[in-house]
Amino acid sequence: MVAVQDTTEVNFSGRISRGLGLAGRPQTPSPGFFIHAMVAVDADADAVLGLVDAEIWSRADGEESAAVRRQRVLAAKDSQRWLTGAESAGAREIIVVGDRESDVFALFARRPANVHLLVRAAQNRALVDGSLLFDAPGGWQPLSRQRVQVAPRGPGDRGREALVEVRAGPVVLRRPRHGLREHDPADLSLTMVEAVERDPPAGADPLCWHLLTTLAVADAAAAADVVRLYRLWWRIEQTFRMLKTHGLQLEDTQTAQPHRLFNLAALAVGAAVRIIQLVDA
Repeated sequence: MVAVQDTTEVNFSGRISRGLGLAGRPQTPSPGFFIHAMVAVDADADAVLGLVDAEIWSRADGEESAAVRRQRVLAAKDSQRWLTGAESAGAREIIVVGDRESDVFALFARRPANVHLLVRAAQNRALVDGSLLFDAPGGWQPLSRQRVQVAPRGPGDRGREALVEVRAGPVVLRRPRHGLREHDPADLSLTMVEAVERDPPAGADPLCWHLLTTLAVADAAAAADVVRLYRLWWRIEQTFRMLKTHGLQLEDTQTAQPHRLFNLAALAVGAAVRIIQLVDA
C-alpha cells in the first residue's frame, strides 16, 4: 500500500481576522490555517482507499529568521509533520510518498522500520564525496524511456503526456551543516531515480524529477515502478482541490470562530476523501 501526504493552506484573506494565525506567503500573509493530510492509495489500481491521518494547525503571527528556525528542534518545527505522518501509517509495511516540501534529511534518518520513503528532492544536497546530488545522474546510463501523464498546472491546462528518460543509482547524502543535529547520522545511503522529459512541447517546462527513495532499484523495471508510484502523489492534490476550489469550498464558509473552523475542516477532509472515492467508483 502507498500513503501520499502533503500540506495545504486554508486562506481567509479579507474575511476573518480574529483568532487565526497567518497563512499565505511571508510577503502577503493573511488569516488562515494549515491542513496536513495523508491518504492511502492502492498501488496497483491507483484507487483512494481512505484517509490515514490529518493534522490542522495555525501559525503564530510574526516571522522568525532562518537562523532562529535552524536552532529549533525538529519537534518544534512545521517540518515535524512529515515524520508524524510517516509514523501514523501503521504497523504494516507501507510506502510513504511526498513532494518537494517533504525533502527533509531527518525524515529519512528517523523513518520507522516498516516505512519506505519516496520523496521528490527539492534541495541540491551535498554528497559525502563533495559533489552535488543533482549532478550524480550525469554518469549513469539511461535505463529506459516511459510515458507519464503530467498533471495540469493552471487554468485551461489539461495536462499532457511526457516521454521521460529514466536513470537510477546510489547516492550518499551528507548531513546538513546548519541547524541542530539531534543525533542524526553523519550520512545517509539512498537511491535516486531521475526522470527527465525529452523533447517537451514548445513553451512547456520540461519535466524533471529527482526522486529519493529507500526502495531497492536494481533494474529498469524497478526504476520505472518508482516513477509510477511517485505519480500517485497527485491523489492528495486532487483531495485538496475537492476540499477547496473544486468541491466543498471550505474557504467560503461563513463560520468565523477558529475552533469551529478547525472542527469543520476535520469533517471536510474526510468528506473530500469520500467524494474522491465516489468519483473513482
